[in-house]
Amino acid sequence: MALFPTDKLFLIAGPCVLESDDLNRRVAEHLAKLAPLLPGGVIFKASFDKANRSNADAARGPGLQAGLRKLGKIGDETGLPLLTDVHLPEQCAEVAEVVHVLQIPAFLCRQTDLLVAAGATNRSVNVKKGQWMHPEGMQGAVDKVRGARSVPPERRKRSSAVGPPRGHTERREGPFDVTKVLAPEIAVTERGSFFGYGDLVVDMRSFARMRKACNVPVIFDATHSVQQPGRGVGGSSGHSAAPAGRLRCRRQRHFHRDAPGSRPCAERWAEHAATPGSRIADQAGGRRLGSRQEMIDAAAARRIKLVGFDVDGVLTDGGIYLGAVGDWRMEFKRYDIQDGIGMHFLARIGIRLAIVTGRVSDSVRLRAKELGIEDVAQDPDAMKLAGLRRILDKRKIDVADIAYVGDDFPDLPILRVVGMPIAVGNAVPEIRDACSVRLTRHGGRGAIREFAEVLLKARGQWDQAWNGYVEERSKTTPRKTSRKGR
Repeated sequence: MALFPTDKLFLIAGPCVLESDDLNRRVAEHLAKLAPLLPGGVIFKASFDKANRSNADAARGPGLQAGLRKLGKIGDETGLPLLTDVHLPEQCAEVAEVVHVLQIPAFLCRQTDLLVAAGATNRSVNVKKGQWMHPEGMQGAVDKVRGARSVPPERRKRSSAVGPPRGHTERREGPFDVTKVLAPEIAVTERGSFFGYGDLVVDMRSFARMRKACNVPVIFDATHSVQQPGRGVGGSSGHSAAPAGRLRCRRQRHFHRDAPGSRPCAERWAEHAATPGSRIADQAGGRRLGSRQEMIDAAAARRIKLVGFDVDGVLTDGGIYLGAVGDWRMEFKRYDIQDGIGMHFLARIGIRLAIVTGRVSDSVRLRAKELGIEDVAQDPDAMKLAGLRRILDKRKIDVADIAYVGDDFPDLPILRVVGMPIAVGNAVPEIRDACSVRLTRHGGRGAIREFAEVLLKARGQWDQAWNGYVEERSKTTPRKTSRKGR
């Protein structure tokens, strides 16, 4: 069974840098479910050390030993083949004991000692093309890996016998049977050019040129190809996420014979992820990599103390009904009952709720009263951030400890500063790009209920919330009439 089949679409995906065991496992489980849907299967990718960060203070990962333990767990639990980066020649032999594919970072694609050490392990190797290199320049890197495999076994640091990595010999059969891997392979990856320009640009001609020059499979790194080095928060790498899915679709449609592999990062969706540019929305062949909202990290979810909501387009479907009765101006909005119950669930477990809107409406005041929401900011000039800060000052809550749900440009100043920015399904593309959590349901059509469920599940409090709600309403003793929580 080939890891890099030349006639089938395969996917390399994962959390980019290794995260908590819980998040790693959830990402891997989703990818394992996706694997049977892709003809060439899925390879799980995560790094134990991101040694080439733009920012010196950026999180780099758990390190070699802890990282290999984490990768081993993923392999044992899911059966997926594993891929990770190596940065030093002395790392290669140890890493090869755990993973199926050693990846050479783009910055290091001409480092002879590293390429030779990776080739000598007799594991599959994926070499990422340097952003400054022309396609034919990768032939030298491939030749170095190939040449290392002609070294006599006694001169290598480990056995040349082909077999599954350590700890994978008796695993159950999964979507990829690691006991049937063929001889070690070599692949090269296109990840864009124009390094130093502030953007990476993909020349689609390079796929055929690189395949012809190197005579190995060519992989398309769609998400890193839209990376914006040094243009993220604090000098980290940013991304222009919107083109990534379209690039993959076009690449697969027009050039699939030259680049059968696609390589997105199913990166962490929380605002404070260790992975830079972590708000990329990944899809594979039009299918979501599991449910996007289920990727909320448990630690990030438990940090949330307040959830703020826009109104028009979030709590409602965006429609406003205006009229007049005599001299009285009338305004009506449509709210979703299931959203109300979801908000009640959040309040039950101690999360404060707030409404921040750029319109002044009695409808909002009545809905807030019905739901028991005390913190309401209605600003006719849509100065939402100032309204939110007044609420946070009053409640003594840090902006990093709140989540906010928005849909359009008036929400962007808030979404840029909160700990967990959230976009409803009908949000404009620029808002979805700015958010770490992207819901599938539309505003006024269950989006808030969707978010409440996902957040509480990530916190481990979903059953507590709905069971308490049901038990409270199962009592036979009459209670004071209230519409709260509907």
